[in-house]
Amino acid sequence: MSGAIVGRQRLTDFRPIVVDDVPHCEIVFDSELVAVAPRPHRPFQGWRYLAPKDAPKDVKKGTVPAGIPPALVLELSKLGLL
Repeated sequence: MSGAIVGRQRLTDFRPIVVDDVPHCEIVFDSELVAVAPRPHRPFQGWRYLAPKDAPKDVKKGTVPAGIPPALVLELSKLGLL
């Protein structure tokens, strides 16, 4: 989201699929999206496989006031206010 990691999903399965007669691997994720502390990060191929020590911390429910847009949350976290 706008150059930041803001959420995570559990990887649940890999499935073989064929698209236009070309075999592919479908990556299946859990439907639950877990909010994490927004952290600026450029997109790269392995972003979804961060080591636990490198992954942003989960946001506990109620720590960010409801209704604040993600972009504002990111800016406030950059300023150290969240």
